[in-house]
Amino acid sequence: NNSAVIAQDVAIDNGVYVDQNGRENFTTITQFQSTGSIADVVQNRKNNAASIIQFNALNEARVWQNGKDNLTVVTQQVGLNTAEVYQKGIGNYTEITQFGTNHIHQVTQDGNGNSAFILASGAGTGVPVIVNQAGNGLSVTITP
Repeated sequence: NNSAVIAQDVAIDNGVYVDQNGRENFTTITQFQSTGSIADVVQNRKNNAASIIQFNALNEARVWQNGKDNLTVVTQQVGLNTAEVYQKGIGNYTEITQFGTNHIHQVTQDGNGNSAFILASGAGTGVPVIVNQAGNGLSVTITP
């Protein structure tokens, strides 16, 4: 019965690493007033989930989900943040919402339900959005 809730306030150059192997999984990480912080989540097999919220600049959010129902939601505000999501097998779904400028987005989905939704708003959001999808349901929505 995995689970995790982590909140960091005034998180400068902080790092959070959550590794959940097997069963129900679940994670939520919130980093307020965060600059240069990293949040990594690894979830293997079963229900998965994850949610990372980062407020401020130069943050990184990375989520790896391998097998079962998957789901990821990343929200980043201000600018120069990076979000990477890797999902493999069964439910999939990704939502990356970034407000501010010059973010980097990357989503890789391999097999089954798939989907991805990326919303990037703010000046200078013309940086690359990379979405790789292989097999099954597929779908992508990217809005400026």
